[in-house]
Amino acid sequence: MFYPNKTHQLAFERFRSLKSATPRSKIAVLRGLYPEILATLRLGHSLKDIHGKLVEDGLEMSYTVLLTYMNRIRREKARPPFVPSKRPPSFPVSTERTAPEVGDPLANAMKALSKPRYDIRQAMCDGDPTKKRLI
Repeated sequence: MFYPNKTHQLAFERFRSLKSATPRSKIAVLRGLYPEILATLRLGHSLKDIHGKLVEDGLEMSYTVLLTYMNRIRREKARPPFVPSKRPPSFPVSTERTAPEVGDPLANAMKALSKPRYDIRQAMCDGDPTKKRLI
């Protein structure tokens, strides 16, 4: 399909007709009505009263679905928009250089091997129960 370079001459009537059409989903309808619903709640009306009037106006929805959708919309509105930070967080870096410790690379291994090992024979008294202190 060929798209002309002069898009400013296109009318876009079908696209603009979406503004006046009702949305496909019920939550989309409630998103559009959310500022009015909030204002009505601030005046002191209950959500149950608002649900009744919406049903009278033709919006078929149970009260529990209205509660679920209202909570979802509230969370969407409360969530801050994603804004990337301008610079990454900085961490303090010391400018002093410390000399690396020069040592024996096998020192840790030799230290571990020099410790006495656990001897199961000594723990079990070589099978002779008389060597144990029972009392």
